[in-house]
Amino acid sequence: MGYYAIYAYENMYGGLHGINDYAVVKADSCEMAEKMAAELSSDVIDSYIDDEEIREATGIDEDDEFFTDELDDFYAEEIAYDIYTLDESKIRDEISLNSYSDEFRDDPHEFIEKYKIEGENEFYDSWL
Repeated sequence: MGYYAIYAYENMYGGLHGINDYAVVKADSCEMAEKMAAELSSDVIDSYIDDEEIREATGIDEDDEFFTDELDDFYAEEIAYDIYTLDESKIRDEISLNSYSDEFRDDPHEFIEKYKIEGENEFYDSWL
């Protein structure tokens, strides 16, 4: 069980122009956090692109038997996220995860500095 900060975005623009989202989650494992991050990234993609744009990008019509496969491939290429393991001793149970998510969204760099496990997550400067 651990706490993770997720920065979810889409691969095409790398989170530019506000096409991203931030969340702090509690998960049983890093693999579970990765699944949550992929879902969050998928939601980010859904917020700015619709099926018509996907059809145009893939060249496959919705009635085509390969549309679902193409759609899955499109999402697999566009889903992107970064996950940061947080120091559990710095997370207080009386504060909601939504409050932590808001704090992360307001200033990602400061949040990671404040809550990261010392010696880990040193690569975060690339996107901040």
